[in-house]
Amino acid sequence: MDAYDKYTWGTTDYVTPTKMNHMEDGIANASTNEIQSQLGAKNLNSYPYYRDNGRVSAGVTYTVNADGSVEPNGTATGGDSSFGCHSREYPSRNMLILPNGTYILTGCPSGGSSSKYYITASIYRNGDSEQLARDTGSGAEFTVNGDDNFTDKAVIHLLVNIKEGQNANGKIFKPMIRLKGDNDAVYKPYAMTNEQITEVIGNPPRNSGTYTLQLVVDSNGNRTYSWV
Repeated sequence: MDAYDKYTWGTTDYVTPTKMNHMEDGIANASTNEIQSQLGAKNLNSYPYYRDNGRVSAGVTYTVNADGSVEPNGTATGGDSSFGCHSREYPSRNMLILPNGTYILTGCPSGGSSSKYYITASIYRNGDSEQLARDTGSGAEFTVNGDDNFTDKAVIHLLVNIKEGQNANGKIFKPMIRLKGDNDAVYKPYAMTNEQITEVIGNPPRNSGTYTLQLVVDSNGNRTYSWV
């Protein structure tokens, strides 16, 4: 059965990137005179992910929950296990591209380490993989400064990692990337900004009445936006 998300506002209230961040969370893309930390966490880890729900890697099955969290189940055997939220290959489906700047990666369950489980963010630079951050449970700051494809932004490879021999049952990863300076580390699901939405479907028609932005998600995970 199809799922629907609806957001409503008046016809004169046009969508502008400086007015709102999350459709449900309020103001987002801060102007220069606004304080990012007062606006709430903005999860830049876009969704849907590169890998499909139910992916099996080295004996571990990954379930992607509706809020974007990732639940691995099983023990990594025959090598390390991983789930790619986003690929660093360009172009690829469901890419995550971040403009140059400083960010914070969070979402690894407590108790993580380089020998157990963790989340990594990396890019391609000079033809090689370059790790930008590794979160083992306390968060990790990283800086984007271009990659092999761009000078003013970068394609991010975001990976949930389970090391060989580790049992992942009961662990929930909540991958989130937020701007440095946003002090709210509480996980929030990804939501498109109004700027991104207008790029997809444009502004509502300027006719009398109230319009609703409708997102339809079919059984294959395909998303369609329209004004109703």
